[in-house]
Amino acid sequence: MWSNGQWNDMPCSDSKTFACEVPQPPAEGFEFACNSNPAATRCVLRLFGADGVRPSEHKSDFAACRQQCEGLAGRVAEPRTAEQLQYLARALRRSGDDSMWIGVRPIHPYRLADGWKWLSNDVRVAADRGSWAHGQPDNDGQCVELWGDATWNDRGCSGDSFSNKVCPCELPAD
Repeated sequence: MWSNGQWNDMPCSDSKTFACEVPQPPAEGFEFACNSNPAATRCVLRLFGADGVRPSEHKSDFAACRQQCEGLAGRVAEPRTAEQLQYLARALRRSGDDSMWIGVRPIHPYRLADGWKWLSNDVRVAADRGSWAHGQPDNDGQCVELWGDATWNDRGCSGDSFSNKVCPCELPAD
């Protein structure tokens, strides 16, 4: 497609930029097959601290986010599908906040370059399955945040004023 919107046939071997169509989940009432909770068949995502305010008493560092989700019989959200990722990114953009925690951690806590895995079941996040931002992960920390463009960034889990983030929980819908 040219910049004026008209189409032109080209050899398939030409390198071009591309766009992908991604399924958009409903803005409200989004249920999905649970990623990490074998006791429930359907789950929902619930965000805590999505208020667009910094600092906010409703935001938390990663350990407090994890504790909050587990206290509700859930887990820190693990966006494993395009729909889940888009739902969280859209909710984050609507809130006006800059980022939220997601349930991804390093395979080895002191060797971040070894790769990353899902928090709930230790399954490796394949390099081509993650949604890392350009240049990420850059081994900045042992936790992962989701940005409003649906990309991921590794960062420290606590210790500074920006480590209190929106906390998304994957909770049983049943």
